[in-house]
Amino acid sequence: MQKRECVTMEEKTFVEAFTAKYLTEEEEDEEEDDDMTESGIVILCPKSKPSQASSYRRVILDRQSITSAGDCGQISEDLKNVRELDLSANHLRSWKEVEAIIRLMPRLEFLNLASTSLADSDRTDANGDDVELKQSVKVLVLNSTMISWTTVNVILSALPCVEEVHLSLNNFSNVPDPSHKILCTHHTSIQRLYFNDNKVTRWSEVAKIGQIFPNLKSLLLVNNFLTGLTDDIGLNFPHLEQLSIQDTKLSQWDEIDNLNTFTSLTEIQLQRIPLLEGLKAKESRQLVIARLPRITKLNNSPIFEAEREDAERHLIRKYMDEPDKPKRYEELFAMHKNVHRLAEVNLKPTESVVLTIKYEDQSTELEISVNQTCLQLKKYLASHFKVHSKSVRLCYLDMGINLGYDELKVPSASLHRFNMRDGDVILLEKK
Repeated sequence: MQKRECVTMEEKTFVEAFTAKYLTEEEEDEEEDDDMTESGIVILCPKSKPSQASSYRRVILDRQSITSAGDCGQISEDLKNVRELDLSANHLRSWKEVEAIIRLMPRLEFLNLASTSLADSDRTDANGDDVELKQSVKVLVLNSTMISWTTVNVILSALPCVEEVHLSLNNFSNVPDPSHKILCTHHTSIQRLYFNDNKVTRWSEVAKIGQIFPNLKSLLLVNNFLTGLTDDIGLNFPHLEQLSIQDTKLSQWDEIDNLNTFTSLTEIQLQRIPLLEGLKAKESRQLVIARLPRITKLNNSPIFEAEREDAERHLIRKYMDEPDKPKRYEELFAMHKNVHRLAEVNLKPTESVVLTIKYEDQSTELEISVNQTCLQLKKYLASHFKVHSKSVRLCYLDMGINLGYDELKVPSASLHRFNMRDGDVILLEKK
């Protein structure tokens, strides 16, 4: 068996990776064989530099084994219009190296550093002189970097105009004390935070997020095993409009009620939580809507007035005879005064009916089971009137519509299919 060789990419600088992908091309020498090396060496020829109007706006250099910046001044003209930069899954170890790369990108708006370790950064790494840089970057992706909160603080301090930050998949189990001036700064520009797939379990830690990012409008906490949402958490999120808490461990209706303390909240994603297990989709949606009067969109579906009214009435009926009622029950009961208990309807199928049976000049009423076939009924009635079953036929008269007799021609047909009711008529007629 032949051994499989393990091939690893050679470490390189950002300048080398950028030049190889965007500024060079591989061309085979088209001269005669005697002008080419025996191994068919590929010659690297510089491409013509793009004009200012056509210089690169989107640069993707993920998984390139980049470890440092290099001399970015060599390619400064090619970087000045870059708006999106993807450096995910590289080996940059310090924010200083990243800063050296993006310093020559004054229009940069989107920076992806996912799966790039920046663990060696500290609070001395941030360069405070790049005013243009501070004003441009709006979206920052730091997913799966195993980054520390100290490094998060360093980076966000260097990019204080970031509006959207992704901190998912970083194994965060706690959040630093917002009053700790060294570890933590209040970042007022952040409006949207992705914090999915971490290991935070206590809502008291989530409350700290609201203090660190006081102007948050959107917070995604999917797949954090959070439980015990108390009524003081929402006070830390005065501007939060959208909250995603799918795949969390919410298990009490009081936790849903406490979402009302998020005073600006209008949209919520709330699926796959223990509380709603075992409930049908419609009922779980109704019970959530009825408890949250300010929510206008649930699980990405808008809530219209008719649906809200139906949900509130359903909640009233559900808890009308229960000793423990939801917080909003009295408010809703006063609002919808004409809500009554649902009538109990017997939905069991009819087992028998009382029919008028006629044969020649005879007429009688018999209770007939509808759990039999036409042939069985015919034999029973023939025996009752002492005639041979083969000498008669059955005809049925539905008194509800009274359109005349219909012959029951199919012996194997069940009487259920005719929807017979008390008072209908069966005629036993000689052939």
